[in-house]
Amino acid sequence: MEQDKIDEKASEIYQWLQDAVGDMAYGLEVSEIEDYYGKTVGNKVKRMKKEGLDWKGWLADWFYSDVGTLQDLSGDRIFDAVTQLGVKSSDSELFNETFCRVATSLKENGHQALQNACDKLMKRRSD
Repeated sequence: MEQDKIDEKASEIYQWLQDAVGDMAYGLEVSEIEDYYGKTVGNKVKRMKKEGLDWKGWLADWFYSDVGTLQDLSGDRIFDAVTQLGVKSSDSELFNETFCRVATSLKENGHQALQNACDKLMKRRSD
């Protein structure tokens, strides 16, 4: 598999992640946040809304810094990217190798939370 195709897929995922966290934040109502993300986040959002602050922007940033969220979002996208590159999941060795190559490329351009998410995804693939 050519590295430029791997890098292109990683770049697409990176761009998509930035949009996805915003879509997640702007698609939620204050009343839903505590149920999904806990009391601490819910209370912070309620306080910010009450004070007239940009709680949706803060929440998007919080998602973008949350390793678990990034792991969930990017894992699905990396899986799809490997399939789009023509690697069949039934060829587990090649699939896992390509998955890790896409994750490594994504990691190289990412911030610390995304790097940690990619590391966790690659670890799961190598176990």
